[in-house]
Amino acid sequence: MSAITETLYHQFHQELEHFILSKVKDKAIAKDVLQDVFIKIHLHLHTIKDSSKLKAWIFQLTRNTIVDYYRKHKSMDDLADLQTDIIESNLPSEQGLESCVTPFIAQLPPKYQEALTLTDINGLSQTQLAAQLNISYAAAKSRVQRARQKLKTIFTDCCHIHTDRYGNVLSYEKVDCGNGCG
Repeated sequence: MSAITETLYHQFHQELEHFILSKVKDKAIAKDVLQDVFIKIHLHLHTIKDSSKLKAWIFQLTRNTIVDYYRKHKSMDDLADLQTDIIESNLPSEQGLESCVTPFIAQLPPKYQEALTLTDINGLSQTQLAAQLNISYAAAKSRVQRARQKLKTIFTDCCHIHTDRYGNVLSYEKVDCGNGCG
């Protein structure tokens, strides 16, 4: 396993295992599917073009791997039900995220609010953002990066965040900033 794959494993394996288990309802099967997911991550990581979309890419790969499992082991009715469930479900870590982050985004200057809302909340690519705002791709990318950095500053001013050596959030202590979902 490469160092990058190992880092991704440490960062995402628990969240992915819970997500898979919520779909397959069997711990042994969930572990098998998780192993398949990380094999695919290892084999196809080089294909990802936008590292800011890494988590979304990993979860889409996980959804597809779950569907593949059901194709091999379940009836077509079960597969159709699962696909509907997966499409309609939110990622476990993202439930309620918008309502938590929105107060922080609202503290940004309007052009950065717009950039983050359109890309990170509404799911536009940076290319689509550039077209919608009638700016260059480089300007759109820069605007999103600056907005994310400003948002990070707001978060770190509001919360003391404790991470492990991989950057995973272990805990936080909220400072009385009056915003966010603490």
